[in-house]
Amino acid sequence: MIRHAKVNDIPSVIEMLVAFSKATPVEFLKHAQYNPKLVQFALLNVMRTGLILLSERDDQITGMLIAQLVNDQWMPQLRYLKELAWWVKPEYRNSTDGYRLLAEYNRIGREHLEAKRVTAIQLTTLANKPIPGIEKMGWKAVEQNYVMEL
Repeated sequence: MIRHAKVNDIPSVIEMLVAFSKATPVEFLKHAQYNPKLVQFALLNVMRTGLILLSERDDQITGMLIAQLVNDQWMPQLRYLKELAWWVKPEYRNSTDGYRLLAEYNRIGREHLEAKRVTAIQLTTLANKPIPGIEKMGWKAVEQNYVMEL
């Protein structure tokens, strides 16, 4: 089941954000310390201005997809629904939970596009983990991100 997060889900979302951070290939994020109050405030803001989707099985949260409505920095008349974090707990990676989160994000994003509330919806994936068949869902790759660390 996919559902929107509620305020009482925030501790579980924070736990997944910590796991998300530790699993990144970016070293400086693996050891980053979250300020729980700041993260809680940011998540409440996202719930108000974007979305936090949760996947669930047997009353257990198995994953999340967080997205925010943002204006383009240079052309503020352009607005995007931008995915900020997409995470499925490792023990549920061989299930359909990640795909179901993406499908719901895709559905909500298309509603925003059709209603002209956004110009585009955005999704970021790891370079070494492409999503099979994503182009068939209407997505296209437009750029690649690079990170330099010391």
